Amino acid sequence: MTTYTALLALPDGGMAEEAATRIPGSQVIDNVRAGVWLVWTAEAEDDDIGISALQEMRLRAEMFTEFADGGVTSSGADPTLFQTTPFLVLRGTGIVVHTEEVLCL
Repeated sequence: MTTYTALLALPDGGMAEEAATRIPGSQVIDNVRAGVWLVWTAEAEDDDIGISALQEMRLRAEMFTEFADGGVTSSGADPTLFQTTPFLVLRGTGIVVHTEEVLCL
């Protein structure tokens, strides 16, 4: 089994803390120079399975409660796209096996 680590950049610490509540064992790194990252791990037998497992967890992290009513915020306004954020998957302690830009609402 190999350990895979996911890093998802988020625009602020509050959003990262909320997302961390949906991924058991995750942690938030909030650093002035490096930005805000949500970090979590999974174990798998190969890269495809590891990446897939972390992608499923990423979907949980991105489920913000204010958009659970069909895409409309509690204020009635449509959510807007705020940025594209990096998503990285590392094998072991530092080999990047997957990267993408994630569009977040």
